[in-house]
Formats: sequence, structure tokens, C-alpha cells
Amino acid sequence: MCSLADEIAKLMNENEHLKSIINEKVYALTRERDILRTEQNKRSDATALLKEKDEIITQVVAEGEELSKKQVVQESTTTKLLVLLKI
Repeated sequence: MCSLADEIAKLMNENEHLKSIINEKVYALTRERDILRTEQNKRSDATALLKEKDEIITQVVAEGEELSKKQVVQESTTTKLLVLLKI
């Protein structure tokens, strides 16, 4: 028969073992959380960069449209001037 002291020692040993397992799991989960946070931050940075690039593209397209309109006006003016020179 086990004495009460033996039973307490056994329970304490099991308790220490369980604490060790829990600490390992906490450590692993903490590392996983940190990795996920890092990845999330990278994605947030990438998203912000993509948004910035999209804005730049929109500005360049708008500028291109304006330049096209100016070119049409200039070509029209050039054509009119050439017609006047031929008269």
C-alpha cells in the first residue's frame, strides 16, 4: 500500500510533468502568434504599397489622358496652320 506521502509525491510529479507540457505548448503558441503577427505586418505593408502604386498608376493614366487631349489640340492647330500656309 502506498503511503499518503508517496501519493502526494506522485501527484506532485504528475503536476510538474503537466506544467512542463503546458509550458511547452504556451511557448510554441507564443512563437506561432509572433510569426503570424510578423506575417500580418508584412501583408499590411504590402497592401499599403499596392494601394500607393495603384494611386500612382491612376495619376499616370490621368496625366496620359490629359497629354493625349493636348496632343489632339496641337495636331489640329498644326493642320489648320498648314492649310493656311497653302492658301
